[in-house]
Amino acid sequence: MMEFLLLWRRDVKETLQSRAFLVTTAIAAAVVILAMALLPRLQALSSARAVSTWAVMSPSPTVTGVFDEALKHLGKEAEETIRFESSTRAAYVIQVLPGSHGVLDGRFHIVIRGTDPEAAPLAKAVINQVVMTTRLAAIGIPLSRLTHALTPPPITVTTVSQGPQVAKAAFTYVLIIFLFVTLVMYGQMLVLNVSAEKASRVSEVLLARVRAEYLLLAKLGGTGVAGLVQVSVVAIVALGMLAGDPTARELVRQWGLQSASVAEWGDLVGAYVIGFLLYGALFAAIGASLSRPEDARGAMGLPAMLLVVGYGLAIAGLKMAHVFWFQVVTLIPPLFPLLMFEQASLGLALWWQWLFGVTISLATGMGLIFWAARIYRTNLISESPF
Repeated sequence: MMEFLLLWRRDVKETLQSRAFLVTTAIAAAVVILAMALLPRLQALSSARAVSTWAVMSPSPTVTGVFDEALKHLGKEAEETIRFESSTRAAYVIQVLPGSHGVLDGRFHIVIRGTDPEAAPLAKAVINQVVMTTRLAAIGIPLSRLTHALTPPPITVTTVSQGPQVAKAAFTYVLIIFLFVTLVMYGQMLVLNVSAEKASRVSEVLLARVRAEYLLLAKLGGTGVAGLVQVSVVAIVALGMLAGDPTARELVRQWGLQSASVAEWGDLVGAYVIGFLLYGALFAAIGASLSRPEDARGAMGLPAMLLVVGYGLAIAGLKMAHVFWFQVVTLIPPLFPLLMFEQASLGLALWWQWLFGVTISLATGMGLIFWAARIYRTNLISESPF
């Protein structure tokens, strides 16, 4: 056991001091800083009202003024800012062609420049309101009574969500991507470390004193802890930026992401540990089968393909995580880390699913470790893969 701890400490130290670790940590922190700096712009874009340009063409300035006022009023109700331009520059133009009785029997034409017809309903509503008001006034109904009669009643709309909120689903999606990228990145690092140690003949010296299982477990643990350290550094940078930026904090509050519980972050760490045990063993077996690190790029297809399948199912699961067959597929060990984290994050995971999935995933991971150790030991003598 003492040999295992010494090897683990050595691997942690080497990984933390490696140039790849330092560079990727600096890049990840810079990306987080940039993203947090852009949050105020996102808030401004999300709260900005739509602006559209309009023009009213009519022989009478009075009629043009009536249409302009109606456009402003209905645009305000639709939370759209109306700006008036010339008829040659405006995106939307209302042409008024009065008849013998003016607007009462007139004809109207709406010109929309471009391919977006979204303003057509607003233009039609303006025309209907002006014509109706004019017709009612023509039969002797006072304008004050018309205004009161046409004023819509106050209506309150309450939306009740029947599933996970959009912001929560989006946050889960981001964490799934983060988990996927972390497993792929540190799995590749593990392949390179194992194959480089084997090519340098250091492993032959170590295997004279230490069992191959301990050697690979130490390598797995050292690389995995380095991944957790990098994640922690990036998280601390993000929290520091969030603490110093009230605009970013307000945006997070609006998105409903400020109440992520300790259990949710624990689920993420647990999914990472189980995922790295499963996929790390596969990556380690691949590294042990290589004769030199240069061959690593073309040899990582199997674990990468399994991770891509799990990632694709996790994205699809945002809409069908409650389906029975999907919950069964979640318990398959290679898919368990990504899919079970998604289930837990969306509040759909049951305790027995966690217990059963963790048990078979740990058993599978340990079996893969022993398989990888056999490959490691065998390939020091011969170059036969697996």
